[in-house]
Amino acid sequence: MNDASAAYEIITDEAGFRALQPEWDELWTRARGWYYQAFSNCWTAWEQVAKPMGRKLHIIVRREARKAVLIFPLVTYRRALW
Repeated sequence: MNDASAAYEIITDEAGFRALQPEWDELWTRARGWYYQAFSNCWTAWEQVAKPMGRKLHIIVRREARKAVLIFPLVTYRRALW
């Protein structure tokens, strides 16, 4: 796979997060993922823990030939005023 067919995207909104579910589920199945990495668990963690605490969503997605090969969910927050 050459780099010309690879693309990265950073998703920062809930609508984009929800739209990832079919690709995420398919990737998770192909990777024989662990339970805590499933879309449903990550979505629940966002909704019940991170979002109420004021965290910001950042999901890194790498696609090769328009197919998701990596989905890395992150949240960010401030620890101080700066």
